[in-house]
Amino acid sequence: MVGSKTSPNRRCLIVERHAWETGGHQQQLQFLLDEARAFFGPTERSIRVRVFMGATQKAVFEKTITISQEYSNGTRRTNGFPEMGSVPPSFVFFQETEEADT
Repeated sequence: MVGSKTSPNRRCLIVERHAWETGGHQQQLQFLLDEARAFFGPTERSIRVRVFMGATQKAVFEKTITISQEYSNGTRRTNGFPEMGSVPPSFVFFQETEEADT
């Protein structure tokens, strides 16, 4: 995982998606605890995601997902995001917006 500043008010978390991700149909994306805590906060929470694919300038869709509490293997995960199961191995970018929890 790599975090980087994109502007003084917005951060971006870059996560490598692997073919072996967990959950039914590999729909969960895993985060290491330190990075998840720093970016999403220390507890389970819901966030609104806007999904962009490829070079499009418009969101393909939006939905609310959950960033889980800590799992026993020392990770946190996305929940309620079955579309992630269709994403091949790649890098996934989570960028903050000016809107709370988006």
